[in-house]
Amino acid sequence: MRKLPIISLNRIFEYAVMLHFCVTGEKITISDLRYYENTQQSAGLYIQREMPDAHGTYEGEQEMLRMVREGDLNYQAHMDKLSVTGHLGKLSNGNPLRQMKNTVLVCITLFSRAAIEGGLTPEVSYTLTDYYFQSVEACSAITDLVEIAHTMQADFIGRVHRCRTGNLSRPIRDCCEYISLHLEDKLTLAALAQQTGYTENYLSKKFKREMNLTPIEYIRKERLERAALLLGTTHENVQDISERLQFCSQSYFADHFRRLFGCSPTEYRQQNPAG
Repeated sequence: MRKLPIISLNRIFEYAVMLHFCVTGEKITISDLRYYENTQQSAGLYIQREMPDAHGTYEGEQEMLRMVREGDLNYQAHMDKLSVTGHLGKLSNGNPLRQMKNTVLVCITLFSRAAIEGGLTPEVSYTLTDYYFQSVEACSAITDLVEIAHTMQADFIGRVHRCRTGNLSRPIRDCCEYISLHLEDKLTLAALAQQTGYTENYLSKKFKREMNLTPIEYIRKERLERAALLLGTTHENVQDISERLQFCSQSYFADHFRRLFGCSPTEYRQQNPAG
């Protein structure tokens, strides 16, 4: 072992990314990979190894939270770096899946608070937190947890970005947030109009002007994207997902899903299997 060459963890990850592409033909990033400490080492040795990196990890986390607060869409490069250099410490007793779940739960909590500081309403942020917590606990594979973590990051940062840089009026932004929180409920134009204080006709025209979609088209798109997340992270069957998201029939759901994603719900699940 002493004769083996020593290379940096970052270089190992770079080689892993290249190897994955050579074998599968699929492109991944360093943040798709995870490094696990040896859980058999003594507690004292573990602390000694963590201490030198503590300062760098804190700075990296603060930079990530700044990106959430500012809705900075150029966060991927920093996530790649943090995946290699960051350490969260021992969050479970030797169970890699539980360790990863706890890691993602910590990130969700931190992202939720940073998003509120960035302008996302507490109601939306806490509802998203509950949703992602439930998704994490339902997972049985680390690969699915990585996918949820990526989705969660993009979701929080994207929402803050729209709040801070979008040209949406406050009533339409509130309308979109209301829709996001009630995708599994029956949503009507009358209910949305009541939320904004507009007449149904005026809201429909204003929404179309600002979103380039009618309220009904926007609701359907948001439900389809939520369905894709459920297909990729749960074992819930297609019919139940369709009914849960208020589609009138499974065939109607499948038809519009194919239009948006280019494949059927079943094909999408086969390409993105849950653990």
